[in-house]
Amino acid sequence: MLVEMMRDGGASMWAILAFDMCAMLLVPVALIVSIVARARGKMRGVSLTLGVLALLSALVPMCAGVGGYMFGMSKVEDAVENVSADQKAVIMAAGESEASANLNLGFGSGCTCLLPAVLALLLVPPKREAFDD
Repeated sequence: MLVEMMRDGGASMWAILAFDMCAMLLVPVALIVSIVARARGKMRGVSLTLGVLALLSALVPMCAGVGGYMFGMSKVEDAVENVSADQKAVIMAAGESEASANLNLGFGSGCTCLLPAVLALLLVPPKREAFDD
């Protein structure tokens, strides 16, 4: 099924897959660093930076999926300009089905990484208050 989605989605699917690989490497690291930082009460800056980067890396495949869908639909709309009206609906439906593979992969994989990335941000240790005694 994934192979068919990759074939149907076109070249933008490879970009989504590359962004997914980056997110799948960065998000667990950010989560582990945040857990360790929370337990020790140190490394707030590192865990905050990794948490923000993890969140962004989880959102990028979603954006790439939307971009791939829009690019695919623009190609479909260009292709049906000179087609008869009875065939236009059939071609548009097939093109939309293929272009939506980008949305499915982008949002599916992005949402998978989004929850751990948000959790990594939530686990960032609180800022220490300096009290004057």
